[in-house]
This record gives sequence, structure tokens and C-alpha cells, in this order.
Amino acid sequence: MIAINVSSLEFIIEHEDSMHEPGVWRVHSKVSGTQATATLSLSPYVNYSFRVIAVNEIGHSDHSQSSERYMTKAAEPDTNPSGVKGVGTEPDNLVITWKPMKGFDSNGPGLQYKVSWRQKDFDEDWTSVNVANVSKYIVSGTPTFVPYEVKVQALNDLGYAPEPAVLIGHSGEDLPMVAPGNVEVDVINTTLAKVRWDSVPLTSVRGHLQGYRVYYWKAQNKTNRNRRHIEKWMLPFAGNRTHGMLPGLQPNTHYFLNVRVVNGKGEGPSSKDKYFETPEGVPSVAFLHISHRTPDSLTLMWNPPTHPNGVLTQYTLKYQSINATHELSPPIEITIPANESSYILKDLVQNTRYKFYFYAHTAVGPGSQSTQEAITAMDEVMSEYARIRHYRSMLMR
Repeated sequence: MIAINVSSLEFIIEHEDSMHEPGVWRVHSKVSGTQATATLSLSPYVNYSFRVIAVNEIGHSDHSQSSERYMTKAAEPDTNPSGVKGVGTEPDNLVITWKPMKGFDSNGPGLQYKVSWRQKDFDEDWTSVNVANVSKYIVSGTPTFVPYEVKVQALNDLGYAPEPAVLIGHSGEDLPMVAPGNVEVDVINTTLAKVRWDSVPLTSVRGHLQGYRVYYWKAQNKTNRNRRHIEKWMLPFAGNRTHGMLPGLQPNTHYFLNVRVVNGKGEGPSSKDKYFETPEGVPSVAFLHISHRTPDSLTLMWNPPTHPNGVLTQYTLKYQSINATHELSPPIEITIPANESSYILKDLVQNTRYKFYFYAHTAVGPGSQSTQEAITAMDEVMSEYARIRHYRSMLMR
């Protein structure tokens, strides 16, 4: 029993354990300010000292002088370690770990841990070992990735803690042994394909199945796979999947791909390379520019589209004149062979603005359109006449 002066709203009782945490004061309990004594629940095998802090509406008082020390009797532990896990780090081991207990929770001298394990649905008897001052035990010589029942029990010189809970762990993983089979590719459109495969037997995964990875790369043709020194792409598919979509492909392109299963250790062997090709698409923009002007002609030049996305079949050029009131004349359309890179428009009107629309074609259709505007040159005679008129007007001012 602890005597308390009643003058506060609340009393805070603190304790120090000189054996396990000397100099560290912790809140033990709080009691009403109307009480003058308090009955405390104590833990075994602790060398206690107590002090009291009064609390009122203004704040906390200084702590009282500490009490005389009181040593409780030792007893067997009443709790077991927390955070118990069983995870292998190598294909032939099982690492059992736990959160070490504090001395305050030991309840007596000689704290140890009884580590027990047995292969689930295989071993009838437990294998056990007692260890001290550690929080890990490595079981060697295990089969690869098999489930184990694991438990860790506290004990001291006076006895054992209650029977601990049993947890399921696994010995270490190894790389998967089997490649996915029956890989097929369904080309959906010019930029999208669906990949299908047969899942591997779970017993061959030899670890926690994380999913599958599809690797794919460009090739020159069906027989030249270009597996070395080229850029490859990878798409992961989580879980026990048997299909996935490949977006962002390029039209009119040869590809190869393969599939691998993945566990926590890494990738298994790849499937056989599977060839597929995407169909032609429409071309990207072919940019037009004006290289030469005369009073009655304009020379147009261009480069092929950066991404033809197929075999170019032709170019289409449309143009129309723009008058002083910004009205457009009816468009004129010209078809230009795919192997040309320039064109001279003749019989145009001098000093006139024209607007051009230009795009490339594949067998699928026309691509993106580019636009350009240009003005024909003024005739030299007319230009000289205009210059003279301007000069005369300046003299008459």
C-alpha cells in the first residue's frame, strides 16, 4: 500500500525497475485525487521503486521522493515472444525469427526461448532447441519451399510460459523449374496483341508464385530474331494469370516474345520464342515546306513520314487560293507517287496566297495531314511598276 496526500484531482504513480531498466521511470497507473492509497498489480522478478505526481487544474507537481525498493518473487513467464515468422533465405533452410522479450517480461532469471518446428502434414514429432540472447534460429537441410509449423515458447529457471500459438512458415525458395507452355498470340489491331499461355504446375514454382513476365522485342523478319544487342520490353502480370495484353506496339512490325514464371527468388526458364507481326496502319505526318517561289509556280518538298507504319502507296496534295477577303477557292487535288520527294506547282497566279494540305497513304488509308501556306512571287515588271508608282507618290507629298 502507498500513502498519498489528498489535495489533487488525480495522482500519477510511476515505477522504476532497477534490475532491467535502471533510471527509467514509467507510468504504472493513475488514481483519483480523492484516494489516499492505491493497490498496485506487480510483475514477478522486478526490483520496484515508486514515486507519485499530483495533478490539478493548473498542472503537474514535482514528483515525490521515491519509495524504498521492493523486489517481487520470480515466476515462470506468462507471455511468449511476438512477431514469430518462419521464412527461408536459401533453398535448403528455414529462418525462424521473433521479437525478443524485454527483461521486465521475463518474470525470472535465465530467460530462454524454446524454438520448435516440424514439416506440415509430414512430420508427427516436433524438433526443438533452447536458445538465449538471440532472436533468430536457422534450420538447415530442409527441402525446398515446403510448409513448416513453427512456434517459439519463453522459459526461465522457474518454468515455461503457456503453450505458444503455432504459425505456418516456408523453407527457402528456389528458381522455378518449368517454362510456360502453349504460348499463343492474338493480334487485335495495329498496336495491340493478346498473349495466352498455360500456367505451370504449382509444384514446379518452388516458391510463392508472384506472376508471369512477358518479354518481347522487334525482329527484322520471321527468321532473324535479333535476340542480342537489341532493346527488349517486359510486362509483368501478377498472380496465376494465363493471358495478358501487350499495348503500344508499332504497326507493320515483326516481333518475338517469350513468357516466364516468377517467384520470390526470381524467374524460371523462358518459353519458346513466339513470332507475331502487327498489320499495316496509316502513316504519321509528312511535313511539307516551300523551297522555291516564282510568279507562277511554287516548289514543294517533303521527307517521308517518320513512321510510315506500312508500305507507302502515294501522297495526296490539295491546295486552294486565298483572296484578299480570305475566301478560299475550290480545292484542287493531286496524287503524287510514293517515291517522289518534291513537286512543282505551275500556272499559279502571281502574288497570291495558297493553302496546302498534304498527307501520305498506305494500303490502309491516308495518314495524318500537314498544312502549309505560301505566296507566289510578284512579276518583276509589275514589281518595278509598283516601285515607280510608290516613288512618284512620295515626290508629290
